[in-house]
Amino acid sequence: MKPEYILMAVTFAGLFLAAVISQQVKQRKGRGGGDLARLRDIAAKQLDDSGRYTIAYACCSQVKLSVGRPVTTTYFSYIVAFRPETLFVIPLQFSGREIVSHPGFRLDRENVGAVRTDKVGRVTFCATDGTELCTLSVSASNTADGPFQPLNIQQADEAERFQSFLRQFTAQIQAEPSRRDGVPPISQPKRYPQQETERRRTL
Repeated sequence: MKPEYILMAVTFAGLFLAAVISQQVKQRKGRGGGDLARLRDIAAKQLDDSGRYTIAYACCSQVKLSVGRPVTTTYFSYIVAFRPETLFVIPLQFSGREIVSHPGFRLDRENVGAVRTDKVGRVTFCATDGTELCTLSVSASNTADGPFQPLNIQQADEAERFQSFLRQFTAQIQAEPSRRDGVPPISQPKRYPQQETERRRTL
């Protein structure tokens, strides 16, 4: 094998190893729970009984593709607080490491008409009139992947609990549509995209 090929292979192996080590370091720091504790403090300011909820971090990204035009990715971040039959969602924005929270909104059997889950695990909650209220995903690992995802949160237990909550919540929505008859739909909550969230490249 030519020396330049050997050097190239060693370089790639070194870069891969460095990336793996960096990811492991981030995950170990995230398991310390510092960022998740910050989210719990924020939730406690909006929920008097926040101790009765499981608190987790959720996010979602939306990609807009147009031939011959830039590709735009917009990121949304949330705190989700959930317990049987109720989900409380707090929109977030980031300014560096500072977390800016906005007024939250409650989703329950009275104002949610449908729950949809896609192949990549994103969950969309729709109002009783079909209006999309919120789309989010609760992942077990979030490792501070840049300015649009600055939090380092390892939440395997919370993510598992959210999936259990979601199964029960979806079953309740499907089983008891009559409870929502005549109930006016809630207005669509305001969405707060992250500041400077658009990455653009020319196709």
